[in-house]
Amino acid sequence: VDVICWPHDLTSADDLSALINKIKTHKISLLDNNAGEGIYGEFHQVAYDRYHHLVELNISALTALNYAAIPEIIANNGMGIINIASLAALQPLPFMAVYAASKSYVLHLSAALNEEYSHSGISIMALCPGFIQTPFIAKAAINTQGFPLADPYSVAAQGWNAFLAKKSVYIPGRRNALLALLIRFTPRKLAAKIAFYLMRKRG
Repeated sequence: VDVICWPHDLTSADDLSALINKIKTHKISLLDNNAGEGIYGEFHQVAYDRYHHLVELNISALTALNYAAIPEIIANNGMGIINIASLAALQPLPFMAVYAASKSYVLHLSAALNEEYSHSGISIMALCPGFIQTPFIAKAAINTQGFPLADPYSVAAQGWNAFLAKKSVYIPGRRNALLALLIRFTPRKLAAKIAFYLMRKRG
């Protein structure tokens, strides 16, 4: 497998356009949308520019890359797309409200596109991990004490196997899968209240 690294700032219109042009001129078979960021804090205490940057990266750039890659992957008889969402996508998350909402977008976009293009032979999967041992935690400025931290290599391996199995949504880890099931049957208001108590004072 040939792997080429193209460093780009996906929140820059010029850089994003340059990457899209490369997608269109190289015969790609798989796109893994792993770029993203999170922000912890009381909603109105965080500078709006930071939220704007998060939305540009987590939503706008991801949408543009899916839009550019899908016809190319189909034309190349490729495999599809893995979009990295989050366990946070499954519920309202006080103190990380914009991040969780952005990942909910990724989850629902991926599931919808997977069905929309099911006739084409490609798969589009949303991978929804919990907290992972990566620099994301420090950059988001969140204290994860008491939360299990997954090994990134294990998450990647589980995600890849799920993609090969044609899953449209995958939640790695039995504990996370159980939590996702509980969230599904918990009223939204109650889920938000529980999350509030779990997430407060973690800055």
